Amino acid sequence: MRYRPLGNTDILVSEIGFGAWGIGGYHQGAALAYGQTNDQQSMLALEQALEQGINFFDTSDLYGGGHSESLLGQTFKQKREQVVLASKAGYTGEQAQQDFSARYVEQALDQSLKRLQTDYLDLFQMHDFDGDQTELEQLLLVLENLKNKGKVRALGLSLKNARLPFETSVLARLDCVQVNFNLVDQRILENGFLELCTQHQIGVIARTPLCFGFLAGETAMDFPEGDHRARWSPEQVTTWQNALRLFITQKSDQLACSPAQFALNFCLAYPIMTCIPGMLTVEQVQENAAASDVPNFSADSLQKLNRVYQENTFFIAQK
Repeated sequence: MRYRPLGNTDILVSEIGFGAWGIGGYHQGAALAYGQTNDQQSMLALEQALEQGINFFDTSDLYGGGHSESLLGQTFKQKREQVVLASKAGYTGEQAQQDFSARYVEQALDQSLKRLQTDYLDLFQMHDFDGDQTELEQLLLVLENLKNKGKVRALGLSLKNARLPFETSVLARLDCVQVNFNLVDQRILENGFLELCTQHQIGVIARTPLCFGFLAGETAMDFPEGDHRARWSPEQVTTWQNALRLFITQKSDQLACSPAQFALNFCLAYPIMTCIPGMLTVEQVQENAAASDVPNFSADSLQKLNRVYQENTFFIAQK
């Protein structure tokens, strides 16, 4: 496993991280993950991740109503110094209502720390923040106060959209941002987002690197209760199922790897901090962690993959 710095900090994170949304499971009737999960299986997956060299674990108080955080706390309470724990706050519940006020954010952090069984977070992110510069400046005062108190080590935004409409002086106060990035979603390359972050030493966390499992070979059309993918149109599901075939034809002969490793290696070819595929089983952990050992893509291969992206439409408007 290779490691990269968290923005401009001295924290090193594994380039393959653990996206802990899925292990939150299907709780309180909310279709916010991938259906029912098995807690024992989830904890074994977390333990295997650490054994494989994965030290970055990304969660949120929203995932399973805090259940994801609780599992991380139970698994790593005796190994706290070996892991980099990142969580998020901003949602008041599972109905997409948000609150970024000082009172709510600090309260949410305290609750997350209890579930995680720790007295500090390595990275505290605002969940799906979509505000303007004035709102961000006010929020940063709150976050920096928490950092001064020793409750968090680094600050970040999990952005709803891949945009940074903020002045450089404000941007530089962040340690990292989290956005979607994968073979079928290369917007951060098109709009200069990644280049800007790299210029200002802002770490970029690539979420959905496997496009909800489709770039790993997901073929299901009927999803179980509690799986958020059941909300999507058949046209969108079919489009993403077919996407892998379009990209995999550009796979070089020397890249003897699985589809998931192929997709993750694409992300790692760029100056991101880490990518965080969701993982539910030990087998998925082992497969994804091994992507760090796959040979790097050549510049020519990346150009071909970008050309496939440019020549196709991967997002279907919802009716």
